[in-house]
Amino acid sequence: MASYYYLVASLPALFLDEESPITPAEFLAACDQWLDADDARDIHCLMDNHSACAKASDFVPIPTSRRVGEVGTTPDTTADRPEGIKGACANQWLARETEIRNALVRLRAAKVRVDAQPFLRPCRELDLSTEKAVAQAMSRPQPLERELGLDQLRWSLLDDLARFDPFGLPAVIAYALKLKLVERWSALTVEKGRAVVEEYLTKQLTEIAV
Repeated sequence: MASYYYLVASLPALFLDEESPITPAEFLAACDQWLDADDARDIHCLMDNHSACAKASDFVPIPTSRRVGEVGTTPDTTADRPEGIKGACANQWLARETEIRNALVRLRAAKVRVDAQPFLRPCRELDLSTEKAVAQAMSRPQPLERELGLDQLRWSLLDDLARFDPFGLPAVIAYALKLKLVERWSALTVEKGRAVVEEYLTKQLTEIAV
């Protein structure tokens, strides 16, 4: 696996609750300069694709009309899967993201007594620690607090990913995805935050009414 010591060492530190000292465009330009072509392509795919670090409110709603045991149309759970990613390390992260998404599906399905299985994405064996962490995040009282809890979980998992090779591609991928998280939270001004909450509540009321 290639070593990208100079690139990783030159990147400024990121914190989830602070504005980023580097823009996505600046980061991608540095990746294009220092990374192998295949690795740079994977970084671009992860940065450009929305589902690599999706919000809890982005998932396809589970219809409350389908109770356990009822027959219905199986939804397409692969429609938003990132395309063009070839590297094992990037796909390793996508597997962890799938675990988080599946844990969210199981929680929502249990809440409305719906069979979760048709909505689950294919993934490796169940990670109980991820299930527990997602449940803890979603137990927070406010929608934005839940989103923050999920992103704090992602941040911790990305730390684990980078620890595998602190100056290699895993560290660069972890930085790219952390930058996406920082950009997301930096954009949440008071006005935008209020709009997110209102949108979330509207979705919840719509689902309850179905």
